[in-house]
Amino acid sequence: MVLVMTALTALTCFACRSTRVSPYTGETLAEESGFIEQSPEEDPNGIYDTLEDLGPSHDKIRIGFSAGGLDSEFLLDVAESLRACFHNGNGYEMVILDAHMEQDQQIKDIRRLIEAAVDYLIILPLPDCDWTVPLAQAGEADIPVLFIGDVPDGIDEEDYLSAVTGDAQSESQLAVSWLHSHVETDDMVRIACVNMDEMAPGGKQRIDAFMETAQKESSWQTEYLLLDGKTDSEIKAALDEWLEDDGMDSKHVIVCANGTTGEYITDALENLDYDGTAPLILTFESTRTMLERIRQDRLSAAVESCTDYGNTVDEIIQSHSYGMALQKNYLLTPERVYDETGDLERILEERVYTNP
Repeated sequence: MVLVMTALTALTCFACRSTRVSPYTGETLAEESGFIEQSPEEDPNGIYDTLEDLGPSHDKIRIGFSAGGLDSEFLLDVAESLRACFHNGNGYEMVILDAHMEQDQQIKDIRRLIEAAVDYLIILPLPDCDWTVPLAQAGEADIPVLFIGDVPDGIDEEDYLSAVTGDAQSESQLAVSWLHSHVETDDMVRIACVNMDEMAPGGKQRIDAFMETAQKESSWQTEYLLLDGKTDSEIKAALDEWLEDDGMDSKHVIVCANGTTGEYITDALENLDYDGTAPLILTFESTRTMLERIRQDRLSAAVESCTDYGNTVDEIIQSHSYGMALQKNYLLTPERVYDETGDLERILEERVYTNP
């Protein structure tokens, strides 16, 4: 009973926590140079990257993790948070299949995990896939599905157990509050909301939530710039045109959908010939790279975006195994914005976001 009540209490608290170093290696994901490739005999921790390594179910809960793509610091740290939870020491085995941003491959991976009869299926989805057949197959096999990051459009709630997502509304409110403290009340503020890739999990949701909040400000003008598929020269030209196309004396602000976008934008702005007042640049996802750029005075601020999905998913699975009622959606709510006023040296020592 104590364990059940503890799990129930834990489910109500999803504040950001610092991602730990992996308990099975003492290293971060990047230091391991990719996912584990050993056989079960060589890897006693029960975390594999091929289905062939995943043994038959005995006394461990078998987790299948299908990742649409792990191509950024942020997503690698999300994967690391799962790996830090779902290992033999916690009573699990887990196999990780990375689709490398290929939609067809993710659907194939999910079908293979269903055929392997995993106990739970965790999906970090790519958008615009046809989920009808694989989710129906998971239901027929009585395999609970948990989405992390985003739930794709058009999926009925009865087709999955629960979802764990970032709190886009809270993140956008943090960004707007930070901007209020850095622009004058009567300033005309022009904001470019920039996204490099609409397929990246969470980015579009953050920008949509930010624009909805920012548009309530009478003196703030927002514009969405999607730079997906553009070359470096085209990105620079688009930024230069946006900065120069201004018939009034305005405060310019660039809001980046994620750390990858923030990296592109800060690089591109350094190569522009723009001679006006430097714009404020704010990004979602406070990766190590973004914090370093704040310290280097290349970025104004980074909004925290939680990556500790592992603990929350673990709590959901444990509660489900006890037959406890679950919510359909659990939010990972951020707590702060990082800027030049913080102790960045200490924060960087503690931050374990890793470079891919």
